[in-house]
Amino acid sequence: MWQNVSGTQTGSHNFVVHHSATVDGEAVQRIIDQLESDYREFRHFFNLSISGRTNVYIHDDLLSLQSASLAHHFETGTVYKNEIHLAPGQAVEKNIALSSLLTQQAVRLVLYSRLINGCPRWLYEGAAAFFAGVHMLQSPPVYVPVVHPSDLNELLLTPRTENEFNDTIYLTALSLETIFKRYGEVHTITLFRLFNGEFDYEEAVPYALGVTVDEFERHWLIDLKEMLAAYRESHER
Repeated sequence: MWQNVSGTQTGSHNFVVHHSATVDGEAVQRIIDQLESDYREFRHFFNLSISGRTNVYIHDDLLSLQSASLAHHFETGTVYKNEIHLAPGQAVEKNIALSSLLTQQAVRLVLYSRLINGCPRWLYEGAAAFFAGVHMLQSPPVYVPVVHPSDLNELLLTPRTENEFNDTIYLTALSLETIFKRYGEVHTITLFRLFNGEFDYEEAVPYALGVTVDEFERHWLIDLKEMLAAYRESHER
């Protein structure tokens, strides 16, 4: 099913692309070039690196993507077991900017190394969505349907509709923007770097941001509502 394309070395990291014969070779090269560029940028930004080889699978359709990677049926790209899976044709059909989709996967690749070390899903998905600029491509949600950041995890796990899924991704992106705005880049990046197996969420937040978890989550909700209102006002002009 898959046709191997020689990988391109990025430092100590190697991407190997797999695709069917129906996928245009020039498009494959554009995809791998951006993934390499984004990977270099974000591994430096977060001071994190994935060891070994990353296989990139370009699927012809969403069914292939979902069956190979357990991707949610609303997703057109995901990272699964240190592999990147994409259905770029379906992304275009859904009016999802391909560049944004690729950046999202590159950030996920870097941050998923922290998945088992206490970094909440809403936080690392928020980073992927924020740097991919999904909140610039989508319409803002009507309201904030959550009270605590962990509520976003539940919505990410079991979204009922595609709109609900997209709204949740949007809110995770705004969540990261609020943290950058309130605490600054240095403290925010420190927060991610602490999820190295020695800190959990309850410990990392006060250590990196200088506030209790309760204070952090209270400010998060206030800031999220204010930022969403500003984005909605800007969108409706």
